Amino acid sequence: MFSYADTLFPAVGSASTANNVGYAVGGGLEYAFTPNVSVKGEFLYSQFGKVSTSGLIVNQFNPNFTNSFATSARVQEYTARVGLNYRFSWFAPPIVVAKY
Repeated sequence: MFSYADTLFPAVGSASTANNVGYAVGGGLEYAFTPNVSVKGEFLYSQFGKVSTSGLIVNQFNPNFTNSFATSARVQEYTARVGLNYRFSWFAPPIVVAKY
């Protein structure tokens, strides 16, 4: 939602746009140091296309000074995550080590 305010010459205006459908692509890796501790990293790219909107800004003192506007933006996001995991093995059987 767009909102405009001017302190010298009071004016109002608004516009809105619909929801966009997009896609996300990503990947990650995880490495286990021990059976219970691992570290991970992942990257995600999301793209939701281009959104555009237009409307009017109307001067409240003099409606003859009405301006139109148009704007657009490409909506995308880059996300990177890192993590440290600990796995609780309360119900796992004990590790058996063979000795010769």
